[in-house]
Amino acid sequence: MSSRQFVLAAAAGAVVAFVLGGLIYAVLLADFLAANTAAAGVLKEPPLFWAIAVSEIAAATLLTLIIGSWARVSGVAAGARLGAVFGLATAVMFDFNAYGTMNVVNLTLALVDPLISAARFAITGGVIALVAARA
Repeated sequence: MSSRQFVLAAAAGAVVAFVLGGLIYAVLLADFLAANTAAAGVLKEPPLFWAIAVSEIAAATLLTLIIGSWARVSGVAAGARLGAVFGLATAVMFDFNAYGTMNVVNLTLALVDPLISAARFAITGGVIALVAARA
């Protein structure tokens, strides 16, 4: 993957992850998230969008590195599969660590969020693979 392909794919992935995250967590599942956050007053109002963007840029950059340089994935379906595994594994890592060490999330959220992340990053991985192939 060329530097140009990498940058364009990572940027596209970051935008997709940011938009999907906002749509899923802030709009579609806002009530579910609030009901399953164990500690009151934990969620920032309003959220720091710049910090969320930094997180999504880092995730998309790592996923682009995995898809384009390490796994050398070709095709949207393969990118989506790898993205789903990435989203599932990173969310299990984060959510269960948080569940085990902090009073932030309950077990329901720790079990459901990895599935949401798998779907979100499947779409993101597919977009990264598509943009990398076309750039």
